[in-house]
Amino acid sequence: MKNNSTEDLVFIGILGRPHGVRGQIRCRPQTHDLDRHELLQEVFIQKGVSLQKLHVESSSSGNGVWFLKFKEFDSPESVASLVNGELFISSEERLPPPEGLYYLSDFSGFSVFTEKGEQVGCVKECLELPSVNAFQIRFSKEKESLFSSKEILVPWIDDCILSIEESEKKIVCSESFLISLCPEKED
Repeated sequence: MKNNSTEDLVFIGILGRPHGVRGQIRCRPQTHDLDRHELLQEVFIQKGVSLQKLHVESSSSGNGVWFLKFKEFDSPESVASLVNGELFISSEERLPPPEGLYYLSDFSGFSVFTEKGEQVGCVKECLELPSVNAFQIRFSKEKESLFSSKEILVPWIDDCILSIEESEKKIVCSESFLISLCPEKED
């Protein structure tokens, strides 16, 4: 992997303790499809700053946990170094989200419109916050005087986000709600 970066990877699980005597390891899935382990072939493990490519030899599941066996490991002692590592796959292998759900990473670059049909900016990223997901929005230069020259966080709630048009890469927001989120203009 170039620069040990997970930029083009998708996080799907957290590795736990070794399982059995042949080098299997437990994995707590972080994906909507608990049968996803059956499709795994090539994965990436990040532990600290280190990123390692591994090959899945076999997998099974039980009680909401995956049991993975990597070709590169053959004993509980050898796989112990992976405990608490994060499991990733390449973004090309990502499964489509279930109907009506979205991947937060897909919203980067979406255009932001008001309910009047006026384009006012774009989404820099979508963040998963403790209480609510939020869009980080940057207003276009022409709209900064009405809104803000600073990026703002817009909560993903019905009062603010009126609609999402995924095929058009467009988010429609309440103009008055957006204005209420903008920091006060400095004198």
